[in-house]
Amino acid sequence: MAAAARVLNITAAAIAQQIHTLERELGVPLIVRVGRTVRMTEEGARILDRARNLARDFADLRSIANDNTIAGELRLGACTTALVGILPEVLARMVAKFPNINVYAEPTNWDGPTAAADLQTVMTQHPNVNGIYMQAGGVFLAPTLQVLKSAGKLVPAGQPGHISIVSNDGIPQEYAAIRAGQIDATVSQPADLYAQYALFYAQAALAGKTFKVGPTDHNSNIVSWGDGNLEDQLPAPLVTKANVDDKSLWGNQIGQS
Repeated sequence: MAAAARVLNITAAAIAQQIHTLERELGVPLIVRVGRTVRMTEEGARILDRARNLARDFADLRSIANDNTIAGELRLGACTTALVGILPEVLARMVAKFPNINVYAEPTNWDGPTAAADLQTVMTQHPNVNGIYMQAGGVFLAPTLQVLKSAGKLVPAGQPGHISIVSNDGIPQEYAAIRAGQIDATVSQPADLYAQYALFYAQAALAGKTFKVGPTDHNSNIVSWGDGNLEDQLPAPLVTKANVDDKSLWGNQIGQS
């Protein structure tokens, strides 16, 4: 109930009132409380299945009406820092280019259980989810795979019903999941280079050195985020089944002598 309230941005009491109203109209109980938990009745399960079909049919009608226009929903589970950092500008550009896509942000607060609960709620409301992006595999990989496994939707890549999953970190656990066909790809964040150039720029700052926008001498580009803030965008390759065993990837070098 609390998870549904967060998604709909209303109170849990309002959710309960709406359910009671629907129960009166239908003449059957939809949920039952058992201790501190809420369980769906058999009648509720049957109605939920039909409601899911109706929601899917409505989404199909929108796609048909828009012909070849890209339309739909993007539900983005993101860390709070990203929601107030880079994402607003990126999402604004996307919405301007694709106005028929509705974007919903779900703050996960760098917490695996919170992300798992939000994913479970989204999948209950939208059973036709066909793609998941994880902002940080180190935090979200295990709980995401567990939710999919519990729902019977952890289908290997290449098989019908597989949900495409792209992660972001480049840790050995993600590589193992790619090899197993559980996820499709991850962005290898160069943790080794982050450490190397964090020290480099700290030393340069102490020496009074400044930098400007443009290419660097180490295969990256410095960009501006406004207000005098620069960022060195170090190479972050996409890792798929085709290159997951590349020994140059830092995630494949962990534990190697």
